[in-house]
Amino acid sequence: MTEPRARAGVRQSAASGDLASVLACTAGAGFLIWKYRAYIPPFGRIPRSREPPVVFGSLLGGVAAPLERDHQAFLEECRRAYGNIFLLRLPCGKAEDIFRGVGLAGVAFRFFQAVLQGFKYQVVVLDPYSASAVFTSQIVDRIPSSRQGIGRFNVPTLMETAEGVKALGVHLRRGGSGSSYEALLRTANSSFRDVVTKTFPADAQGQGQSLQRVAGELVIPAFMDLFFGRGFATEANLANFHKYEPSPMFRAAGVDGRVPTGVVEQSLVREIGKPRFGESDMSRGLGALKEDFGVPDEEVSRAKLAILWGSTLNSQNAATWTLLHLCSDHELLRQIFASMARRFGAAAEDWRSALRSGEIAVTKADLDALPELASVFWEVARRYGKANVVRNVANDGLVVVAQPESLGHGETAFAIRRGDWISTFPQI
Repeated sequence: MTEPRARAGVRQSAASGDLASVLACTAGAGFLIWKYRAYIPPFGRIPRSREPPVVFGSLLGGVAAPLERDHQAFLEECRRAYGNIFLLRLPCGKAEDIFRGVGLAGVAFRFFQAVLQGFKYQVVVLDPYSASAVFTSQIVDRIPSSRQGIGRFNVPTLMETAEGVKALGVHLRRGGSGSSYEALLRTANSSFRDVVTKTFPADAQGQGQSLQRVAGELVIPAFMDLFFGRGFATEANLANFHKYEPSPMFRAAGVDGRVPTGVVEQSLVREIGKPRFGESDMSRGLGALKEDFGVPDEEVSRAKLAILWGSTLNSQNAATWTLLHLCSDHELLRQIFASMARRFGAAAEDWRSALRSGEIAVTKADLDALPELASVFWEVARRYGKANVVRNVANDGLVVVAQPESLGHGETAFAIRRGDWISTFPQI
């Protein structure tokens, strides 16, 4: 009896040892898989030489949640950690699925969605000089830019016809040229004057505010009234637009454009659809989309929201860099003031107060008579004109990006892949 028991004990010991080995191997494999999860499909992808660093985010949601929460702060955090170029890992699919609840059913759904649909990668370039070079190269797909852009704004009927998408540009050019341009300029005089007077009193020093915040406070409310008529830039609409502003930025990077409309977005669309005195020709002209292509009224309002979104984003970017260069170059400011004094001094002795009060209305001829200011605008547009541009990477290739001072301040070549998205946020 002793010998069988001994053999049984040996077998039990061996089985226990085998189980311990299996558990150890499983734990080790699990640790390695988790450590290198960014490089293992379907939740990651096999890396290539010289690729930018990947911001992985959560296993199932990627970086969608922090981008939705505060894209500005998140991108600044990424810049401090990785420099002026990095890859964002974003889940494919519809927004309501990506941000579905964290319950067991939601987690299970997102798990199978991630396995079936995978993830999309978006290259982000933050250095403005590098971005200008990248977005004018053959690596980036530059042809379907309007279609890529408008696809983020939930306009499926409009997207069904290529002619309808092309018509957007036609109506915008028509609404911003000739007599329509003169009307825009007249309205802009009063709109921007009212905003400046309200936001920046004559005795204000402007200390402690970022240039981007100043530019936003100037541009957004003025553009709202400029496009949609007096009274659109209410506190409620401004608050809703600030909440809505980040949401379209990353929709093109894998998130289905046919997203459900949230309360904030729906409220803005309803407000845009209301008739107002002083609505611009640019806004009214988009109403032809309904007549020519059968686009519903709600989609027309969404197209108008898209124009406001793109215009304010680009204008904030231009205003931020223009203010930066003007404030940092005292000699340039002196020359511009001298040109303004020559131009407006004959109209009023205190021409500065006259400009603020509206006694002097700025015309196109006045702007043409300020060559130094025009030179600044043109240089800003040339160097920093790519604000939140999102394009498809057409070919594998190398892009050269200047890194911030904290990472050596040198230029480095990075490899990007065909099929990824690439975007730029030079205002960060």
